[in-house]
Amino acid sequence: MQQSISITPAEFNGRTQALLATVQKQKWRGVVLFAATNILYFTGFAFAPTERPIAFVLNADGEKGMFVPRLEVEHVNATTAVDRVEHYLEYPGNPRPMTQFKTMLDEMGMIQKPHLPPAVQKDEEMQEWLQKATNMPDYLVEEQQRPLHNLMPYWKHHTGHAIGLRYHEGPYLDTGDDTIMQPGMVFTVEPGLYAPELGGFRHSDTVAITADDIEMMTYYPRDWQNLVIE
Repeated sequence: MQQSISITPAEFNGRTQALLATVQKQKWRGVVLFAATNILYFTGFAFAPTERPIAFVLNADGEKGMFVPRLEVEHVNATTAVDRVEHYLEYPGNPRPMTQFKTMLDEMGMIQKPHLPPAVQKDEEMQEWLQKATNMPDYLVEEQQRPLHNLMPYWKHHTGHAIGLRYHEGPYLDTGDDTIMQPGMVFTVEPGLYAPELGGFRHSDTVAITADDIEMMTYYPRDWQNLVIE
């Protein structure tokens, strides 16, 4: 009988307990890990780092949490034994993922709240209000992401992103990206819908932005009969 060489849940638990002992000895509020190799070592969750932030959080009480994009929710639930999984819809998103991450850290007791005089608090609130009130961009990438139908239960990732020196880089065809499209930019347009009990559909085109239109750079049949693999 062939034996599995996979790392056991007990081993991962032992690793996090050793880390927890250090946290408590140093009287820290906890630790936050962003590096993919460190997250893999303590949780068993393997991923390819992209622009999407992913983090493992361990607080001083021993509570373990993962912060991931919506795309990775099923993956992290299936491969880790953490106590809580928080997710954001996409990057850059609106609100920003780090805003949601701050809320998670606050709920896990990782953030020490500053004690500011009332006058300072009022000044910060006014600055935030002015920033929002004056943020009125022209034609934005974000406009392309607003759905006509409620397909959110089947949606997991960007509509697309730019291709430059890297295969996966900004601007992103998603909420939260205010970049104005310019001639010469090249994007991959790759909408996807996924039904857990059925399967997924994802179609991808590469397009270049021209002065008054787009240039399609991929050429193949687009009827659904040729795109579906049974």
